[in-house]
Amino acid sequence: MNYNTLNFLFYRIDKSRKIKNIIYKNSLAWIIVREAIFNSLINSKKKENRSHFFDIFFAIRGAIEFLINYLFCEIKDLGLFYSDRTLKIKDKFIHPHVGNIKKIENKKKIFHFYYPSKNTFGFGRINNFFFDKFISLVIKFKSTNLEIILVQKNLTSILKKYFPDIDEKKISNIIRRELKRFSIKTFLFNKLFKSLSLKKMIITDADAKVAEIYVCKLLNIEVIEIQHGVIFKNESGYTWDKSYKNYKNIILPIPDEIIVFGKFWKRQILENGYFLSKNIIISTNVIIKMYNKLSKKDNKDFKMLLISQDYVRKELIKIIDDFLKNLDHNFKRKIKVSIKLHPNEFHNSAFEDYKILVTKYPHFVEILHKRINVYDQISKSDIVMGHTSFLLFESIGIGIPALVLGNKNKNSILDIYDKKIIENFELVNTGNELSRYITKSKKTKPSSYFSLEQKLTEDLISSK
Repeated sequence: MNYNTLNFLFYRIDKSRKIKNIIYKNSLAWIIVREAIFNSLINSKKKENRSHFFDIFFAIRGAIEFLINYLFCEIKDLGLFYSDRTLKIKDKFIHPHVGNIKKIENKKKIFHFYYPSKNTFGFGRINNFFFDKFISLVIKFKSTNLEIILVQKNLTSILKKYFPDIDEKKISNIIRRELKRFSIKTFLFNKLFKSLSLKKMIITDADAKVAEIYVCKLLNIEVIEIQHGVIFKNESGYTWDKSYKNYKNIILPIPDEIIVFGKFWKRQILENGYFLSKNIIISTNVIIKMYNKLSKKDNKDFKMLLISQDYVRKELIKIIDDFLKNLDHNFKRKIKVSIKLHPNEFHNSAFEDYKILVTKYPHFVEILHKRINVYDQISKSDIVMGHTSFLLFESIGIGIPALVLGNKNKNSILDIYDKKIIENFELVNTGNELSRYITKSKKTKPSSYFSLEQKLTEDLISSK
């Protein structure tokens, strides 16, 4: 099933009255499990063949780190959940969405919850990778109570109607696992957040931090989400409408405010009706500001940056293969296709799939390193290609033309978004169409995706 068909079905489920009536621990059960179910249906990622010894080692480390911080960490002003994608730009360390975290720390005491790039350990930080391993281990020993069994049965029954061919046993197991995970995490985070005396929580992926937001609501800790990707009125994780406000006695694990990077994104969120205008704050993304209109192209090669995503990888490979196979060698500049894998794609099957292209076209194709500064690559490129990646929007914000690769029978950016977006994107379905496209003159038009006049995200957080 392709991404946007699944997204549409989840949108319908979000609006279902029956799904809203299933409660677990005084919250909506569907919100607790939906992210895990969505990922299980869309991801083709294979499990790593790693020894159980390492998982146990990681779990023990996660438990120790949590316990040390719970017992000995000093009081903090705010918690910050983020993926550590910090880049060094002009002698500054910048997170693509949060901004300059060191600058925030000059004004606020931060407790870091992060997925790391480094194997760090210490006070004031929890490595989410190791902590999740710990939670996964505890789940195996937690019994399944009657409340979980009932919720599991009711949710599975509803989902079966939307997905007749679903693996019922698999989905039922995911629901049980996620409800257990929720129970354990809410218990532990309740203890930790109280000991830290947190006043605010900043999160970059709210739909994956349901337990954390739930505990914040219990403890009256304000939750602010920072945009970390595409936000659209029908996009999974942002479909909450006015009807959800009717649950007065239910704890909804939804942020109090959202920081977005432009008017376009604010308009999308407002259309669903859950958030008021005052709760959606526009900020200036520091990455876009730093790279806007910055061109580093050397004009020697025609540089094409491909932004891959796991669920459309085979289709992207086919288009690039057809394009290079029939390449017009009279084209004045040498073609160079650089492939940026999604973080979830750095496993054997994805890398090997693209390696076939590299082997077949060694002078034309390269796979970029996992830790490469993708924004440097964007600014050096003549065009950026992808399917539904937020980096396509960021490319336009920087001033580089973006191209959507995808089948017309499958939803892509051009299908999902309102008509105002179409003027900034072109859709290419075949290698021949891609060949014709690169011979055209390519310009980006002004858009409302990114604001350059508002406060930087880092300054907004520091002032709150």
